[in-house]
Amino acid sequence: MSTAEINPSRLVALRSKQGLSQKQLASKIKVDKGTISRWERGEVTRLRADKLGMLCKTLHTSETEICAEGPLPERAADQEISSRGQVNLMMDTACRNALGLVALRYGITRQQIVEIAPLLFFVLAEESLSHRRQALQGIRDQMDKALELCASHLKFQIRGIDNGHDEELLADEDASITARDLFASKVGGWRDSRATENPFAKHLSFRLANTGAAPNSVVSWEADEAPSFTIGIEEAEKLLGPDQDACSAVLTGKVALSEMPAHVRRGSPESRARWVRDQANMNDRELRELFQSLNLDDLSFDPLPQNLGTTDAGENHAL
Repeated sequence: MSTAEINPSRLVALRSKQGLSQKQLASKIKVDKGTISRWERGEVTRLRADKLGMLCKTLHTSETEICAEGPLPERAADQEISSRGQVNLMMDTACRNALGLVALRYGITRQQIVEIAPLLFFVLAEESLSHRRQALQGIRDQMDKALELCASHLKFQIRGIDNGHDEELLADEDASITARDLFASKVGGWRDSRATENPFAKHLSFRLANTGAAPNSVVSWEADEAPSFTIGIEEAEKLLGPDQDACSAVLTGKVALSEMPAHVRRGSPESRARWVRDQANMNDRELRELFQSLNLDDLSFDPLPQNLGTTDAGENHAL
């Protein structure tokens, strides 16, 4: 199970800000008072994801704020009344890592990326729907042209009851576009490759390929799953050096960059890569133990992808 390292002094400050005693906080997150005391003294600083989530929710804070280095910054009075509010969202580890790597690439904050995300999604979604409308109209135009070229005795066979399924399929696509069904879930006849072949995933793959920055990346995304894609290769190598195993673990979400301790982030690319490899191996061991406990010993682990591209390793960058 994933863990994260909290800042004890920030925990004390955030608890005091909410007017909670150690006993009250312990009661709210279902631990004993001694556990809170050990956290605040720094005797235990790594928390499981479930406890950290409960802690952040109770203290009305974020994981970034409670885990950051240094004392909790004082907020000016006018900052307390802000148009920005906290949003707690569950995010796939690979997507979360990508968020940090993209922020590193362009020298902006993760918050700025999240704030522009609705606009970017709107633009891409409307582009995808527009392309589908054009393609649907193109199919119908071609069918009309084909019909015009047919002899009269063939027209019924081409556009009659024998082709009712085709008409129904085009009508389903029309209804899907009108309903803004981005993944074409309302259109039947899907194969196993739905995650990569649905129109929105294909549009995203097309736009990503056109950037030239990730030519071999294919977007895989279904409506009820997290998207899968590979971006930030150069930034991963700047962070971790040329260690392809470590880069793969980060890009595929096997290891969460947010869990990297502060002293490791300040270290060299080699030390950061070593930490990532150790975390990946630990996660593998935990999964194997879980499978063994469930009598699933025959399950094997897929090797991490190695075709990440090559770039020159950069200087010491911390995420």
